Amino acid sequence: LAVSNMELSNVTPFQAATLIAGPDDSSTESPVNLRVQKADGQVLDMTLQRPARYLPSPVSSSLQERSGGRLVGVIRLTSFNARALRDVSAALAELQQRGATELVLDLRDNRGGLVSEGLEVAKLFLSDGVPIVLTQSKAMAADPPKAGASATTELPLTVLVNEHTASASEILAGALKDNCRGILVGKRTYGKGLIQSVYELSDSSGLVITVGKYLTPRGVDIDRFGIAPDFGNLPGPDQAADTLNACKLEAGAALSTRFAAASSRVL
Repeated sequence: LAVSNMELSNVTPFQAATLIAGPDDSSTESPVNLRVQKADGQVLDMTLQRPARYLPSPVSSSLQERSGGRLVGVIRLTSFNARALRDVSAALAELQQRGATELVLDLRDNRGGLVSEGLEVAKLFLSDGVPIVLTQSKAMAADPPKAGASATTELPLTVLVNEHTASASEILAGALKDNCRGILVGKRTYGKGLIQSVYELSDSSGLVITVGKYLTPRGVDIDRFGIAPDFGNLPGPDQAADTLNACKLEAGAALSTRFAAASSRVL
């Protein structure tokens, strides 16, 4: 009937369960007050102790010295839980403070998680309001999520992917590749880009319906094709730079073509 004095008359069972569980990351036990009604109609007030819940960090990082005196900051991101943005931000700050001259973002075996966290992590690397992902859906707004005016870091970026890189991590990888922010190295990603909604039924069960799909900023269907890497193995710095320059030239040419087409329609 109620959780911590909050009436549940207009709350779904899923929402009620979330209220009872409490915060995802809590280092101490905490009480929760419940009002319940038994099958015979008797109403009871009770207090239960929520156990401590530790949300593990999905991020690990290191600073590696490579040929030519390059200091490479490596960030391993294993999933997109509620700590992803916070911990990637902290790792970036630490690596830059320690003198990293380039970055590696390791998304191998990252099967996704919270798409919202993936979008926010993308904003750490992207700038100038570029699109992060496109959605093809009648049930969602057409305006794509976009980066802010400036990024947290401008250091050269390499993104590691494999066949188990999926969902939110594919959105991130696609955004970085299509916006010419970093090169992708490894294997083609899994290909999981459907947008699904969960509807609660009258018997409290759930129905999952596909309502759309995600596309990369240049229109690649993630669910159908996955994301193709630029290289199978780590390239040298010059190869990486050449690939990004070619990407920018291609993007500029595509923009000019679209502008010319729009102008001719106006004329």
